[in-house]
Amino acid sequence: MDTYDKVINGYTGVLSARLACLNSKSDVYKQLANLDQNKKQLKNQLKTLYTNLLTTEDSITTLKKNIDLNNKRLVMQNLNMTWR
Repeated sequence: MDTYDKVINGYTGVLSARLACLNSKSDVYKQLANLDQNKKQLKNQLKTLYTNLLTTEDSITTLKKNIDLNNKRLVMQNLNMTWR
């Protein structure tokens, strides 16, 4: 093998290594982009779940108040019935 072939083989090896490095770097960037997208989706889902939780808690509070009101009405009706 002459010197020219050795230089070409060395250069080809360096280019192959550089290409492998750039491909790895590109894969890392793609994975980071996917990770960021998944993170945003999870944050949005968490916000939605929290909003649903607050809405459900408000509904429960309203239902409890309605139950208390109905119980008071029933007590009042029973008192009115007893006095008659």
